[in-house]
Amino acid sequence: MKGISRGIAEHIAKHSNKSVSVNVMAYVLEALLGEIVKIAVFLAIALVFNCVVEMTAVLVGYMLMRIFTGGPHCTSYMRCLILGIVSFTPLALISYKIDSQTILAFVVILSTLFSTFAIFQWVPGHWHQRKLKRPKEYYQNASTILLIIFHSASTVILLSNNVELYSVGLAVQLGIIWQVTNVSPIGYKLVHIADRFMINAFSIFHKGGTVHDES
Repeated sequence: MKGISRGIAEHIAKHSNKSVSVNVMAYVLEALLGEIVKIAVFLAIALVFNCVVEMTAVLVGYMLMRIFTGGPHCTSYMRCLILGIVSFTPLALISYKIDSQTILAFVVILSTLFSTFAIFQWVPGHWHQRKLKRPKEYYQNASTILLIIFHSASTVILLSNNVELYSVGLAVQLGIIWQVTNVSPIGYKLVHIADRFMINAFSIFHKGGTVHDES
């Protein structure tokens, strides 16, 4: 991934009339390509289980909240990808199997209470290789506005009595809950434990050697 991003950045810089930093451009491209690949993998797995719509909804809730809340990362791209697969696939499958108005209403209430507490208690979390450019109130307010939009949409779904949309609303809410859990101290600890577990597991296949960044 790094090699591809570097090559594209150097090509753009070479043919650009403006002065651009190859390193900065390569970093941005690597992050962008990495996210595109992740989403493609998640959706491909969801296609196998016939829950693409629910997986998309989980990712929308999770990723949009993460923009403003921050959160932990694994120490390599591949481990982040694996953790994402293990996390998002069950959430999408649960949403796909459940189309209950009562359960959706309960999850919306739970998500509202827990997310509101999390936003004002733990947001903003730490960003990977990024420094906060705005005061924490900006991230808290932005997260709150986004939360209101999501919960308003879920309320509309509840009032619509459209059974087919219940699983979509549930998927979005589960994505939100998972993200605000990640930004909590427990979330950081869980990601750290998962990261160390994968490092130790992969090291077995490398005969005890150090597992390097696979990106």
